[in-house]
Amino acid sequence: MRRIMLLSLFGLVAGGAAFGAEPQRLNYEIRKDGQVIGREDVSVDRRGDDLVVEVETHSRTTVLFMAFAFDHKRREEWRDGRLVRVLADTNDDGTTTELEAVRGDSSWRVVVNGTAGERPANAFPASLWTVKAMEAAALFGTIDAAPYQVRVSSRGDESITVMGGTVVARHYRLDGDLERDLWYGADGTLLKTTFKRKGFPIEFVRVTR
Repeated sequence: MRRIMLLSLFGLVAGGAAFGAEPQRLNYEIRKDGQVIGREDVSVDRRGDDLVVEVETHSRTTVLFMAFAFDHKRREEWRDGRLVRVLADTNDDGTTTELEAVRGDSSWRVVVNGTAGERPANAFPASLWTVKAMEAAALFGTIDAAPYQVRVSSRGDESITVMGGTVVARHYRLDGDLERDLWYGADGTLLKTTFKRKGFPIEFVRVTR
């Protein structure tokens, strides 16, 4: 697996001092072909030296007269700027998956629907709300812990329309097992991502500051 190049521009995200007493809330519309099909809400809560992140995603769409539903809840526990534990519960159109991933000294211990495994210690769950995912040596899925071979490249700063206005964001591109275009703000949180699912263009677009 090729090592993802380290990108330090936003290195303080998720461990920095920007978060106040109230949780930071990141709210996204999920769009297919420009139509809203769902929502993702992220709560980033600092608790002393720790950070607790709650993610909730719900979408409903129809493809060729067939209805599809996706529901995902995830809790992330951060310590000293490092993600140390992930708990996730997903229902992907009737297929349910429970995930627990705990960072150890030499590896991640992952349990998916009761089956245990390991991922490399230098890997990072594909939690794309934070630019720290762009800095990892490897990624694995937040639904089923699937290992991803990816390459990341920085495309520079661009102006994009989010949250009812125009902002300058850093554009990254993921290629490989995950193909995404992602735009991050100056605080290292996600503003927008685009990809294809089942051949259809999907966007997650930040709608609140």
